[in-house]
Amino acid sequence: MRKATIAPSSARTRSSSRCTHPSFHTTPPPRSPAIMKLFCSRPLLSGHIFLCLTAIWVLATADVSAGQRPSCLTKCGDVDIPFPFGIDDQCSFHTGFTLSCKRAADGAMKPFKSTLEVTKISVADGMAWVKAPTISSQCYAPSTGTMISNGWLNLTHTPFWISEVNNTIIVIGCNTLAYMTSSSYVIGCLATCTNVILENGSCSGAGCCEADVPKDITRYYRGFFNENYNTTEIWQDTPCSYVVVIAKDTFRFNTSYVKPTVFSDTYKGGVPVVLNWRAQPWTCEVALKNMSSYACISSDSECVDTTRGKETGYRCSCSRGYQGNPYNKDGCTDIDECRENANPCGKDMICQNTRGNFSCSCRPEYYMTNDVCVPIQKSSRSGFKPMPVVGASIGLVVLVIFVACACLVQERRKLRKMKQSYFRQHGEKEKSLAMMFMSAMKENRLADILDDQVKGEDNTEILEEIAEIAKHCLDMCGDNRPSMKEVTEKLDGLMKVMQHPWAEENPEEMEGLLSEPMASSTIGSAEYFSIEKKAINAMQSGR
Repeated sequence: MRKATIAPSSARTRSSSRCTHPSFHTTPPPRSPAIMKLFCSRPLLSGHIFLCLTAIWVLATADVSAGQRPSCLTKCGDVDIPFPFGIDDQCSFHTGFTLSCKRAADGAMKPFKSTLEVTKISVADGMAWVKAPTISSQCYAPSTGTMISNGWLNLTHTPFWISEVNNTIIVIGCNTLAYMTSSSYVIGCLATCTNVILENGSCSGAGCCEADVPKDITRYYRGFFNENYNTTEIWQDTPCSYVVVIAKDTFRFNTSYVKPTVFSDTYKGGVPVVLNWRAQPWTCEVALKNMSSYACISSDSECVDTTRGKETGYRCSCSRGYQGNPYNKDGCTDIDECRENANPCGKDMICQNTRGNFSCSCRPEYYMTNDVCVPIQKSSRSGFKPMPVVGASIGLVVLVIFVACACLVQERRKLRKMKQSYFRQHGEKEKSLAMMFMSAMKENRLADILDDQVKGEDNTEILEEIAEIAKHCLDMCGDNRPSMKEVTEKLDGLMKVMQHPWAEENPEEMEGLLSEPMASSTIGSAEYFSIEKKAINAMQSGR
């Protein structure tokens, strides 16, 4: 495009009557001065329109994160590239997350961070999986001698560090003492093939050993070998030794790894390593003070501290009940738990999704009790639901019966203890007092069971009458037992005789006394007790 210039006023006057265009060679028809002026300023007008459109685009994308820009790639080969990562600086959160998408040795397009091939990125976990060409080896051959290659990885001044949870240090060899070093740690182990049996899947010292990754070497590490342990004597079968940091869930020892170049050929493209990452090297408290650079821009996101020792940092996570990308505007969306899971509420319940959560309710034909839905029984026209009431009534009756039975059992035990206490003091363990009385009456031995203070020559007949009444009261057949009224009348008569002893000499007067009710003497049914219990109470009172 030809560059437009502004000429002096005199030149502008001379050239105002004529205008040329590079696309036209013929003389144009005459035009009015106004039309000529507009036609001549068309290139300038096009420039203004271009600037305006650029400004509009800038304003339109100012509130959009770099990862949401249409021009930014979201995939490289088979690997998803979620924000804050990006293929170039304009599409990443900052240069620490800038990746390159290039063709690998096998011809496929793959994302790389420097020399590390990125195989997977997880925003939710704050992790990245890479292949690192960091195998350290020590090999011996007679023609070349001992050849040592020390692999290393330096993640200083990057948002990444080695996951001490997901990685492990592996040493492979038959006479190998190797270790990983950092500025403050030296850690390793010894692998041997002498007097041991190598087993697939076992890495406990026979051809393979492992050690945990310390936190302090998660930014930088380098492999080393103790040269006093070498393969100069066994080079024909096992010429090489190896030490490497590798992802735990990807490694399984194979006995062939101690053979020449098998291990290095297996991981020729790099060993899998798991990296953690942070959004920025600040705590959440500091990051929230500067919202213009704050990474967690989704409305339903939260800040997560990743501080480790002196190394501060934070990353972003969707709030509970949400999922997605917290680094994008509106990137966290509600999780529909009712669809994600097979009815998280349970059987016979209705799941209702809410923002960030869900609620549970019963179906129309059920009602909830103790967080459990139970069927509603058929009710009467009035709408009365009998089941809860009936259930409560039955429960109350059962409770009353239980309490009554418990009280009865307790009374019986108490009575039994009273009997046993008396029998231990007085003998008679085999028969009750009533049985003893009935036996004495049958054998005409009433005098043997009466107390000396009771029996006498002048009241023998009265005692026999009373004993006879008691005998009839204890009759096993209910029909033969006298009524309370009859007993009362008989006892009233006997008491009159005892008050008028001369009546014994006059049978007619005695008969009248026995038949006449005694007004001053009443015996109520509430005062009537069994002879057995009365006798026991009397015994307890000291008789």
